[in-house]
Amino acid sequence: MPLSDLDSRAVRGEDKVSTVKLHAVQYVIAFIVLILMTGLWRLQVLGASNYRVLAEANRIRKVPILAPRGKIFDREGRLLVDNYSSVAAYLLREQMQNPDTDLPMISAGLNIPVEQLQYTLRKYKLAPKYQPIPLKQDITPDEQAFIEAHRNELPELETIEEQRRLYPRDGFASHLIGYVGEVSEQMLNQERYALYSPGDVVGKSGV
Repeated sequence: MPLSDLDSRAVRGEDKVSTVKLHAVQYVIAFIVLILMTGLWRLQVLGASNYRVLAEANRIRKVPILAPRGKIFDREGRLLVDNYSSVAAYLLREQMQNPDTDLPMISAGLNIPVEQLQYTLRKYKLAPKYQPIPLKQDITPDEQAFIEAHRNELPELETIEEQRRLYPRDGFASHLIGYVGEVSEQMLNQERYALYSPGDVVGKSGV
């Protein structure tokens, strides 16, 4: 066989192998692109609602953190007023999706009548939606456990640790020392409380 025929066959064999490799690479690239497009479709179409909810929840919100008030002693150094740690339950309206279903669950778990919860929501209707709404102070360990156990079902419930007033001597001189509390609707209508918002704590009585 002439040498030229062997060379031509070798060249055709190399061309054939190169074509097979080229098709294989094309199929691999097409498969990878298909996987990427499938993942993109899952993110943009199937998971759109979930990521929209996460984006709405990813905001800065106002969380009230009350500073502990100072202790009060008499001239003999005896303690008249102290503070103690308390846990309060708050409602995040931005996280509430179905009030008709959630409110009965919250009512049963926190031992608050549904009517009272509805009244609280109406009371804070004009307040900024990112502002947490106080539902109950001094919640019990069972009520704290209820909130922790229902994080997925009730993401709108939040607990905040606070410092509250304690009168060790059976409330001695409490009428003189006074107390603070949440500003009422009647107070908000007065000129001296014009700069306050629902949920703010103001002096109620005494010093």
